[in-house]
Amino acid sequence: MKSLPTVFMVIFSLTICLAQSKEALLPKLDLTGELTVHIKSVPQAQTLPVKFATYHSFPGYDVNQVKDSISVNRNEIYLNSPSRTVGQSFLTIADSTYRIVGAPGDTIHLRILVKPGQNPTQPLIAFEGKNKAVQQYYQAKTRLLDDPLQAGMDEGMRAANLEPFQKMMDETYQKQDQFWMEYQKQHTLPDWFKTYETNALTYSDAWLRLYMVWYQTEYQQKKQVIPTSYYAFKNRIKVKNLAALYHYDYLRFLREQLFWEL
Repeated sequence: MKSLPTVFMVIFSLTICLAQSKEALLPKLDLTGELTVHIKSVPQAQTLPVKFATYHSFPGYDVNQVKDSISVNRNEIYLNSPSRTVGQSFLTIADSTYRIVGAPGDTIHLRILVKPGQNPTQPLIAFEGKNKAVQQYYQAKTRLLDDPLQAGMDEGMRAANLEPFQKMMDETYQKQDQFWMEYQKQHTLPDWFKTYETNALTYSDAWLRLYMVWYQTEYQQKKQVIPTSYYAFKNRIKVKNLAALYHYDYLRFLREQLFWEL
């Protein structure tokens, strides 16, 4: 099994060294920061449970979860969660989950437009405020591609070897990259988010490919020959990327890269 504490210490040491050498290039980090989600709702006939989960990559992998509810007599709530840097959270309302991205000090505003199940053709929620375009991107991506990372994980776990997994990952990455390029042409997005999402797409793909080598050969004990083209994805990534230093997917990639090299 992998020794996660050892890996985290290596990554932490790498982080400190990079931070000391090129501090001006680093993303912002706020260990006391907070991210707020503000929800307003149309009147509801029953209580809607709400869960807000924020994922952290620094100083270690952990997640904060905040729970609340929209009720018959309470149609406006605020959920506050620690936020150390720009990162991803997941907001679950009743049975629907939405990926959102925010930074310390941000407030993400949204409205619940209908009663769940009342009108299946109408979206349950609508985002508002300054980061509306960012959150709408993930809504559009989910509608078209669902959850590509989970689909890749499922394929890798059940595939007989790495060849069908590699084929699916190549196709999935191409679809995501094409969607991302076209979306930027048609929508106005902040520069910080363009950097964030480009790194998310690149390093989520990279870490899963590396992880699946370990999973199939070490955990599942499958004897196989790794395709000669399997590591071609490394040609499009940077192992040392200061712009992604605290990025959740980048640090997961570094963890897998260290195991790959060892």
